[in-house]
Amino acid sequence: MKTSIAIILSFIIFGMISCSENVLDKQPLDKISDADVWNDVSLTKSYVTNLYTRFPFNAFSDWYRYGDEATYADGPKTNITQGTVSRSSEGLAYWDYGIIRDCNIFLEKMDKSPLTVADKKQYTAEVRVIRAVTYFEMAKRYGGVPLVKTVLDAFAPISDNMLLRNKEVEMYDYIIKELTESALDLSDAANPRGRINKWVATAYKSRVCLWAASIAKYGIENSNGLTGVPPNLANGYFNQAYDAAESIISSGKYSIFNNYADKTVNYQNIFLEENNGEVIFSKIYDGMNVGQSWDKSNSPPSFVGPGAGKCNPVWEMLESYENTDGSATSMVIGAGNMYNSFSEVVKLKDPRLNATIMYQGSLWQGDTVMTYSGTDTLTVFKATNPLLTSKTGTWKGKRQTGKDSELANTSMDNLTKSGFYINKYRKEAFKPAEAGKSDADWIEIRLAEMYLIKAETAMELNKPDIAAQSINVIRNRAGITLLNSSTITLDKVRHERYIELAFENHRYWDLRRWRIAHKLLNHKFGGVKCIYRSVPKKYYFTKVDAEDFTRVFNENLHYYNPITLSRISNMPSLVENPNY
Repeated sequence: MKTSIAIILSFIIFGMISCSENVLDKQPLDKISDADVWNDVSLTKSYVTNLYTRFPFNAFSDWYRYGDEATYADGPKTNITQGTVSRSSEGLAYWDYGIIRDCNIFLEKMDKSPLTVADKKQYTAEVRVIRAVTYFEMAKRYGGVPLVKTVLDAFAPISDNMLLRNKEVEMYDYIIKELTESALDLSDAANPRGRINKWVATAYKSRVCLWAASIAKYGIENSNGLTGVPPNLANGYFNQAYDAAESIISSGKYSIFNNYADKTVNYQNIFLEENNGEVIFSKIYDGMNVGQSWDKSNSPPSFVGPGAGKCNPVWEMLESYENTDGSATSMVIGAGNMYNSFSEVVKLKDPRLNATIMYQGSLWQGDTVMTYSGTDTLTVFKATNPLLTSKTGTWKGKRQTGKDSELANTSMDNLTKSGFYINKYRKEAFKPAEAGKSDADWIEIRLAEMYLIKAETAMELNKPDIAAQSINVIRNRAGITLLNSSTITLDKVRHERYIELAFENHRYWDLRRWRIAHKLLNHKFGGVKCIYRSVPKKYYFTKVDAEDFTRVFNENLHYYNPITLSRISNMPSLVENPNY
């Protein structure tokens, strides 16, 4: 409890929460008691604000590097990508019983709080959602975990606090119940986008039900249900996910962003125009008190200096974009195919590609991205053509290597391993981008995801006509050929989710819930090498490995995280997950 109070005070001191000045005059800052917090309206609200700061948004993280979206310029080898996750070396861990305890404390103190009846109802529901989503983030990693609904007595006998893991299905049922009940007590107003309302709770319910349904249909029960969900429950969860998504869509509270005629510009601005009608829930940044570093970390290095260019989309990601006519022809590259820019290679592609990915010839901040890694000076191509690859030298007035290539100036780290950089969520106005100064909000949930959930669950429930209607809202906005009940498939729905939600921290987890990660991730991921030919002053692109190792995802192991030795050492009553 002391830790929680200290955290709250730090937010008051630094102005991150809004409290009246007389709160600070009551007594010394290090003497505020438990009673003070629950007897003061401002401090009670500040407690909830603190819980929001610890909410598991995972905003602007690097989860793209674990799926089939991108590799990482700093080095893609991790225990996850190499398949060496173990009981002593976990990846993407999330085991936060600190916030669970603090949520439980709040819920137990509300009866005596001076908050108005309306505020008690609203804040209680918000905290229940925070607790439910925290449990969901743990359940999707570990399966069943101990379900703690009350404040444990730290001074009770050790044996009283030796908790057992609940079954995985019990976790989802509890989370769904909490979200359903909380939604009834929450405001149904769309704003503010950074606060939990009825529709945020309902959207999370849709996500959780979709996850539970997928585990039931595609997973396997083990350890007496500690991992896995009974298969006979799949359709029930699919139906709940469908109904929750549909209720948000039909509410009319949110709308698909479609403000620009240019499809590329329109998709880009979904993530840059704050509080637009598509945003259901977001993490708010202002670039001053609370800022993020996505622009600094991911701009091509020549635009911001060292420490940039981290996210490198892989060839497989680019190839996955359909052509606007719905076809899926491969991009034509190779030494015999000359282009003025890579934009000519992808000219037939879904406009979302250009909104999401940068490449040789992309325009940015009045300059051009240059990823070519050598100059071919011969007029006739041969397999053994020598290349000029000086980092600083020139040939006929042009750099021998591009300023954003893997062979750029040695002072520039984080140079692309795939030949590509990320464009999504980046603001061109930041020139140069600075660490911790970006102010684009992180969109945690948007309406497009609800249409995608509706489409996926409709296909799982054998309603292809409804699935097509739902997914066409997204495809129409993107500017690509629509589907119908005869042409739509579950694979196409999954593919649409891959493209529309790219780099929004869904893909790796989707591969896990569908149980197909071991089919799609166990290989070397690719990129392109770009070469400039001085005659005819054009570029060609050849396929290369973007990573120097073959990824490993173990089908019998990695669909769950390990509970780990350290956690079991602290609580021997816990049971380890299968095969660890």
